[in-house]
Formats: sequence, C-alpha cells, structure tokens
Amino acid sequence: MTLDEILKEHSAWLDKTAKQPLFGRVTERETNFPQELRDQRAKEIKAAIEALTQRRDETVSLYESAIEGYKKELEALTSAPGIKPPTAKSRAAKSEASTPEAKPQTEKPAASTKAKSAPTRSRAKKK
Repeated sequence: MTLDEILKEHSAWLDKTAKQPLFGRVTERETNFPQELRDQRAKEIKAAIEALTQRRDETVSLYESAIEGYKKELEALTSAPGIKPPTAKSRAAKSEASTPEAKPQTEKPAASTKAKSAPTRSRAKKK
C-alpha cells in the first residue's frame, strides 16, 4: 500500500465521520428518570441543605460569641475609672518612695599580704 492510498482512505473516513451526527434523537422516554433516581437525588439535596444549615449556625454562633466578648471588653473599658495624669506632687512622692535608704558601707578585712606559694615541680635534666 502506498502513502497516497493510505491518505485517500483516511480522508474518506474523516469525511464520513464528520457528516455523522454525534447523538441520535432523544425521546421523551429517555429524558424521564426513574422514580428511585429522583428519590435518591432528593435525599442527597436534603442532606446537603442540612449540612450547610448546620455549618451556617456554627459560624454564626462563633461570630456572635466573638462580638459578645468585644462588647464586654468595651463595657469594661468604658465603665473603669479614668486614670489621671501624675502631678508634680505625686511624682515627687513616688520618687522618694522608690529610692532605697543608703546603707553605711562596711570595710572589708584586708587580705593578708603574704601570698601562698604553689608547689613547684623540679625538672630533671634529660640525658
């Protein structure tokens, strides 16, 4: 078989397949699903709705608890008595209270002037 014959066969095959429809006619019978498939899909949809509803409720409760915590903290901040800036008089009293009293210095006993000598090793001359 030559190359020209092979190309001619493939060209004919491509023309034939290009003209064929991909799908046949779809009838109403083929589009109707059996009742058990419909029931199964309905169960899947209900389960998905329940799961999403539960996730939504959990997320909302997390946000609500976080908001409540911030509200409590804000209430504590606003109801706490204000801190007044220190005055010169209060600064002086604080600095006096924070300085420790001076302790009299005691003299350390003088170290002995005679130092102990370390034992020495005599070296023998090598022959």
